[in-house]
Amino acid sequence: GGCFAVHTKEDSHKLGMVYHFRSPDAEEWVDAIMKRVEEVAPKKPTLLWHARRHAKVVFESQPFQIGMAVMIFGNFVANAIEAQLVPTEETGMETLKLFGDIDAAFTWIFAAELCVNLFANLFLPFIRDPWNWFDSVVVISSVVAFFSEGGGITVLRLLRVLRVFRLFRRLKSLAKIMMAIGASLPAVSNALFLMLLFSMIYAIL
Repeated sequence: GGCFAVHTKEDSHKLGMVYHFRSPDAEEWVDAIMKRVEEVAPKKPTLLWHARRHAKVVFESQPFQIGMAVMIFGNFVANAIEAQLVPTEETGMETLKLFGDIDAAFTWIFAAELCVNLFANLFLPFIRDPWNWFDSVVVISSVVAFFSEGGGITVLRLLRVLRVFRLFRRLKSLAKIMMAIGASLPAVSNALFLMLLFSMIYAIL
């Protein structure tokens, strides 16, 4: 029969111990062990892995998040100004075109941000975050409204105002406030139900 030895790493819990084995099928054992080692050995990082890691670092960096928060707030201000001026073809084509270009710029900036997020957190980390679902709905509706025309598109364009709620994701203090408000809704709904019940009883009497 043949024999073979298995050497362990010196920095492992086996402290570099060497195990000697003797078997009539030594070559088959060695082949099986080497095949298993190749299966469990860490794979060499690919170019795609490096690109996704870099995208994740950039996306989660504070300058990027602050910049996107400024963009979201700027888009909200632009929508508020547009709602006050109510530009139409009769009142001014230049103003109407200006706000259209501003909205288009913000739409593609947010679409690019969503693509970076999707690429960096593909797939499960992206799907597990509820904020990503909200961002996807708002951005996709904005892109559809940008390429479409018709009466139903007005409803999609109204969703642009929801972009401001994406600030809660960037600003942790606002997110805590929203979580507190959400946690208090059951108790508030119970109080509202009691008030409604007493009002109905008083109305019957």
